[in-house]
Amino acid sequence: MSQSTSLALFGADSTLSELVLGKMATLGLSFVEIYALVKDLPDMSVLESGDLDDEEEAEFLDSLKTGLRYEGRQFPFQSSTNFDWTDVQFVLICDTDPYWLEAAQDAAALGVIVIDLCQVLNDQQGVSHLPLSAQVDEQFWSGQKLFKLPSPQLIQLLSIAEPLHQEFSLVSIHSDCLLSASALGKSGVDELARQAARLLNGLPVENSLFNQQLAFNLLDETNIEQEQLEQSRNFVAELESAPMLLGDESVKVSASVSFLPVFYGDTQNIVMETAYPVDIEEIEQCLARNEQRLRLFADKTPNAIVDAVDCEQVLVSGIRQISGNRFMLRGLSDNYKHGLPDIAALVIQRFTQLY
Repeated sequence: MSQSTSLALFGADSTLSELVLGKMATLGLSFVEIYALVKDLPDMSVLESGDLDDEEEAEFLDSLKTGLRYEGRQFPFQSSTNFDWTDVQFVLICDTDPYWLEAAQDAAALGVIVIDLCQVLNDQQGVSHLPLSAQVDEQFWSGQKLFKLPSPQLIQLLSIAEPLHQEFSLVSIHSDCLLSASALGKSGVDELARQAARLLNGLPVENSLFNQQLAFNLLDETNIEQEQLEQSRNFVAELESAPMLLGDESVKVSASVSFLPVFYGDTQNIVMETAYPVDIEEIEQCLARNEQRLRLFADKTPNAIVDAVDCEQVLVSGIRQISGNRFMLRGLSDNYKHGLPDIAALVIQRFTQLY
């Protein structure tokens, strides 16, 4: 990699940004500078007010996150407002907040390569979809400034569907996608935590992100606010774009989305139809051969907390036959850890080789 490469991170205070940097470090990628851009800088006025005692001040400082570390260097958080893009070659969008859309367009207009990890950009803005393999050539790269990676939910679906389609020719796929609060980013996690805390303290829930209470509940897409409703519809639209990334537009894909009252871990209940009858044993053997991306649970149902947390594989369970050529299964993954950080790091590695 050229030692003059500089990288900016939108939503640098997100969990995803730390995971991506961790994967880049594993690949040995070096940057002359990393710009850790955030929507809101930490509020230090509480310290200046003098309202905290020594213990409260110490707790506040311990919880305060002021930047990112990479290769032994500290990169402080910066405001994205009026940011100077002169020395930046690449931007990674690491937060789902639509706030980053305008900043991404501004950066691209000035020649910066923008790679969206969080579905902030949409196809109407001339965005190119990056493949799971991260293998792109100069023709794909040429002239493009806006790129988008598959969402963790689509990566999860494709990780299961790709080997099955290659071996058994899938005809149709339907996914009931059960999203955790983190699918809506930090705001979703914060909202669920706030709701649960109020309920456990006997206080009423004041809904903001959702039209109804999410804590201890199950919500479909009719119960979320308009901004999040658009994101939910984007999840569905993206899942239904799977045939394009499978390389076979004849595969029919449909999807639905609901939200679960859990912080992390997305589940998909998937029904698939093959072109000809297939035995369950053949399905299980095919999935077991793809152990780098999949982990098969034949005798138990994996748990989001016990099994999925920090696991980089998709956990597959509940495989059963509906008819000769129709079967169903369940996929579970840590939606922050599975797939996305690895692909993002590989894309940056490949792009810097082409740059």
